[in-house]
Amino acid sequence: ISAERGPANGVLGSELPLPPERSDALKAARDRTDKALRDIQAGLRDGRPLHRLDAIAQSIEISVRQLETARRQIDGLAVRPRSDRGDTDVMAAVAAMIDVIPRLAPALNIIENNLALADPALINFVTIARLATEMRDYAGQLGSVFTAPFVARRPMSGDEQARVERLLGTIQSLDYQLRLAFDKTGSPQDLKIALDA
Repeated sequence: ISAERGPANGVLGSELPLPPERSDALKAARDRTDKALRDIQAGLRDGRPLHRLDAIAQSIEISVRQLETARRQIDGLAVRPRSDRGDTDVMAAVAAMIDVIPRLAPALNIIENNLALADPALINFVTIARLATEMRDYAGQLGSVFTAPFVARRPMSGDEQARVERLLGTIQSLDYQLRLAFDKTGSPQDLKIALDA
C-alpha cells in the first residue's frame, strides 16, 4: 500500500494528458496492492485457526475502504489540469493514502501476537519485519511531503520542512530499533544482506 503512494504522487504531479508510463506505473502498483489484499483475505477464509480472526478481517476491511476513498480522490484530481489541482485537495489526497496504513495496525498487531504465541523464537524476526515495513511507510510519507509543493510549483512551507525533519528522525529511530532486534537473531547472513539492501 505504501509503495502505491509513489506512483500516485507521480500522477498528481503530471500534466495532462497523463504520461502513459505514469498511468501504467500507478495501475501496476494498484494491481500489486489489490493482489496482496486479496491474498490476505483469502488466507483469512482458508480455515487456519487464528486468534481474533474477526478483528483482523475488520481492520483489513476498514483499510480497504480508506484505500478506495483515497484512490477516488487521486483519480478525481488526475483528470484535472495540474494548475487546477489545488494545494488543499492534493494534500487531502496524499493524506488519505497515508491514512490507510494506520487502519491496518490492529490487524498487524493481532497477527504478530498469533505468530509469537505459535513460536516465541519468531518474535525478533517479526519485530524486524514490522519495523522494516514501518520504515518503508515513513520513507513513502517523506516523499509525499514534496507532492503538494511540486504540484503547485511552490517552495515548501515551514510546516512541510518540519515534517520532513520529523519523518527523518522517525526513520532513524526505527532503523536503530531494527538493528537492535537484528542483533538478537544471531545475525544470519541472508537477513543481514536483506537489511543492508
